[in-house]
Amino acid sequence: MNDFNRRQLLRSGGLALSFGAVLAACGSNRAGSTDPGRLGVAVPPEPLAPTEFNDLAVLRTLQSIQYTALEVYARIADNGGLPGDDSGLAERAVADHTRHASELGAMISGAGGEEYTCANAFQIERLVDPAFAAVEGDDTLAPTDDAERDLWQIANGFEDWIGRCSQDAVGLIAEDISLRSGIMRLAGETTRLSSAFALHVNPDSFINPILLGRDAMATDEMGFPIPYALPSTFGQVTSIDLLLGSLSDEGGRVKLQLQTPAANSFIYADDTC
Repeated sequence: MNDFNRRQLLRSGGLALSFGAVLAACGSNRAGSTDPGRLGVAVPPEPLAPTEFNDLAVLRTLQSIQYTALEVYARIADNGGLPGDDSGLAERAVADHTRHASELGAMISGAGGEEYTCANAFQIERLVDPAFAAVEGDDTLAPTDDAERDLWQIANGFEDWIGRCSQDAVGLIAEDISLRSGIMRLAGETTRLSSAFALHVNPDSFINPILLGRDAMATDEMGFPIPYALPSTFGQVTSIDLLLGSLSDEGGRVKLQLQTPAANSFIYADDTC
């Protein structure tokens, strides 16, 4: 019979202890914290403040979009302004958006809220900055091969977008539905202005051929979306594709998608400039 030597005894004892530890961990009387485990010693993040989506959030967001429009036209001016016979449209747009921002401010004050008198930072970072980077160039992009084309594309695209944002907001107003008529009027004024811009970009076709029962091309021969002064029977709230800048080495341009505001771009009661 072979006797256990000291090493075998220690090994057997260690195995028994390990097995006992597993059984103890599975037992019903185990002690210790029940909190989930974590790595590191970083300070836990502060919980996000609760936000309430209401009429004031809709109105403040719309006001921020009007100031975003004014920022767009300021940058257009920095790049030489809109050239051509219809360049006065930019002055009309600035006047309209300034007035619309003021009218929305009155709605906000009337509803007991605080005005938001600056551009929407979310939209500036994700839409306006990339649009003008495509025009001016930056560390990764060459300057545009046609600044006149791109500045008109930007003006037309953003005017159309602002009209859609206002129209979409009408259905979001739920507490004081009397506000809807004022917002719809602003949407109509902006949409009429965007039609004037579309007519400059595409002077050959006032009405979308689809409305006349004919086929319509979505883009021109260079791949740019074709705008129409009268694009559809009813106002639209779908996204808008904006194509800008020079061709890259891969043959593409900067493409932005202008969408109506979502939860992460609304201006809530606790948001300040």
